[in-house]
Amino acid sequence: MLVTMSQKELNRIPVLQQVCDKLLTQSAAAKLLNISVRQLQRVLARYLSYGAAGIASRKRGMPANNRAPDDLKLQVLALLREKYSDFGPTLATEKLSERHQIMGRSSNHRLPESLKLRVLSLLHDRYSDFGPTLAAEKLCNRRFASCLKR
Repeated sequence: MLVTMSQKELNRIPVLQQVCDKLLTQSAAAKLLNISVRQLQRVLARYLSYGAAGIASRKRGMPANNRAPDDLKLQVLALLREKYSDFGPTLATEKLSERHQIMGRSSNHRLPESLKLRVLSLLHDRYSDFGPTLAAEKLCNRRFASCLKR
């Protein structure tokens, strides 16, 4: 079984091995890893049970708990295409909240990054008739041109 691990997780292995070999105390290892002793004990228990693979995040590859449902994303994209294609992300979010009760006060007041990129592609298609130079210039004048800088 192939396990993907971050550099931070890989750096924990030798420290945990030193704790297992009793060359390092738990409190010293916790300080080295910048975690609490209790967190080290949890990580160490998983390391002893599952080996190096136990250190890898079990959440990796899973969808986020706070992601928007797919039908909401489709609804927002449809509204953005139909009614708000020339709006920036802040104004579009305000209009979606005011007129369609889609994004309320408790949300982040901004469109998710994936929707911003889709809106940018819609705008790019809209301005492509002007030619590549003018289209890029018009897109850079948009309030969310920071999405273009990759």
